[in-house]
Amino acid sequence: MRRRKAVFQAISVLLATLLIGVIMGAAIMGNVIRHRVTEIQQFTNAEGFKSQMMAIVDPVDAAQAEAITPIVDAFGERFAARIAANRQEFFLSLGRLDAELDPHLTPEQRERLAAHRERLQGRINRYGDSKE
Repeated sequence: MRRRKAVFQAISVLLATLLIGVIMGAAIMGNVIRHRVTEIQQFTNAEGFKSQMMAIVDPVDAAQAEAITPIVDAFGERFAARIAANRQEFFLSLGRLDAELDPHLTPEQRERLAAHRERLQGRINRYGDSKE
């Protein structure tokens, strides 16, 4: 009886340790992914692009920073504009797709498509820092 109890306790400790490890691993992975998404999001607007690029380049002195800042600013504005235009075109294309599919769909299919579209638009806007 004592041996059974000891084995049960050992197994319980191992399972508890495993469970704690799984929970900690999931939490750490969530933070890593969130950090990476945040870094990518920063590249979708001009100010975030500038801060990321300046951190990567890490100018050696004020003169170098002064020389490269206007270049980084200009490209940041271009990239932000292009990303916004691509996002807008994407949503326009989805609207055209819906219009062409509509005559061929059942009401239930239309509802599913509309619900999916709302979720997709919410995710894109949330991760893209834009309100389309």
